[in-house]
Amino acid sequence: MSLQLLFGPTLAYNVDVAKIYMKISSDAYFSYAIPAVVSFILGLHITSKRLQGEVIDIDKIKKYVASHQIIPFLLIGIGFTSSLVSNQFSSDLAFVFYLLGGLKFIGVFMILLGNQN
Repeated sequence: MSLQLLFGPTLAYNVDVAKIYMKISSDAYFSYAIPAVVSFILGLHITSKRLQGEVIDIDKIKKYVASHQIIPFLLIGIGFTSSLVSNQFSSDLAFVFYLLGGLKFIGVFMILLGNQN
């Protein structure tokens, strides 16, 4: 993600396809962005040595899905419904429904991991 802060503006400054211009000069932008991205990446790598990363507790997911069998299907239904109706609202509410549309992936994730034997 942090490399996007360098790659996207590079395209915006050098490729003139969309006629979208940055309001700040490229020298000023990159004089702040490059040290910020390098510091961010270094900070992540310095502290990552003692972290285990994300650990998914499949046993807890199985227990939760076994005791709440309707929840994954409810999340999938809410997610698909939100995705379908998001176009019917203004942009601010459409974004909320867009975010709720992600619940369908959580529901599928719960079904896939909760039903493993």
